[in-house]
Amino acid sequence: MYRDPHDDVLRLGEAVRRRDRLVRQLASAQAEADRLQAQLRMLENSLTKEERDVEKLEGTSLTRLLFSALGKAEERLDKERQEALEARLRVEAKAAELESTQDEVDRLREELAPLSEVDAEYERAFMGKLARVRLQGDETAQHLETLIAEVTQATAVVQEIDEAISAGAWAERHLHEAIKNIETLEEEAAALVVASAVVFTIEMSTSIPTPQRLEHNLRAAYGWIGRYARELADIPGWDQTGTMIISYANLLIPFINIAAGGSEVEARRSKAAIHESRRQVSRVQEALRAARPNSVAHYEDTLRRYRQAVEYA
Repeated sequence: MYRDPHDDVLRLGEAVRRRDRLVRQLASAQAEADRLQAQLRMLENSLTKEERDVEKLEGTSLTRLLFSALGKAEERLDKERQEALEARLRVEAKAAELESTQDEVDRLREELAPLSEVDAEYERAFMGKLARVRLQGDETAQHLETLIAEVTQATAVVQEIDEAISAGAWAERHLHEAIKNIETLEEEAAALVVASAVVFTIEMSTSIPTPQRLEHNLRAAYGWIGRYARELADIPGWDQTGTMIISYANLLIPFINIAAGGSEVEARRSKAAIHESRRQVSRVQEALRAARPNSVAHYEDTLRRYRQAVEYA
């Protein structure tokens, strides 16, 4: 019903999947070749050392004179020659193994070469087939609409997780820098926070006084934690975590305000709040990274079912 004389989306879909398999195989083979190359270099260095030892005993070196005086020159020479021979055999065996693996790398690259344009070809064929199916408006078309919605939602979840992880990483960075700023102030036995009217920019410089860098990092951390909370709220099932995270952003406000002057007790209390905020952000980051593989797997499965439904329609 949906096929025409130019409908080759199924063939191209198989080509795309074959290309993906070859790419994975090539990456594995190249990694193996790199590992073997490193091992070969080590064995070649060892062979060079063994051959030098043989040369010392075959020539007129001090080493040979000493063993000759002990009457063990020939015995030692035989031993060194045997070790050099074994080292050479190890080099030759590893070189042969590397050559075989490199041949596999070259073969895979040759197989991949004709598939360099397959994505664009598949995309054109796929979208053409999809348009024909959707025009029918029948049960198959309705099923595809459902799958399209699932793919869109699964894609959005992975994107939201990645955006949240990125925001969390920036929050961690600025909290970490703020803690370092405090430690620097403490080490210098300076005032923990100094009033400042400096306008801060994104660029950091060691020429900026530590108290000003501290205030900048705290304000930046506050902003990124707020962004982190919003990103978490967009992930299904993570809205409560986002609400919890924003409470730790609020813990930073008193310390930011100390920049205008405050007591030592308030400073110590706020320092503890910074540490706790960093711990909580890091804890959520770990949970997000642990959850991401399942979301990616769900997306890939949904995309696979969607493509299959179009290809076989």
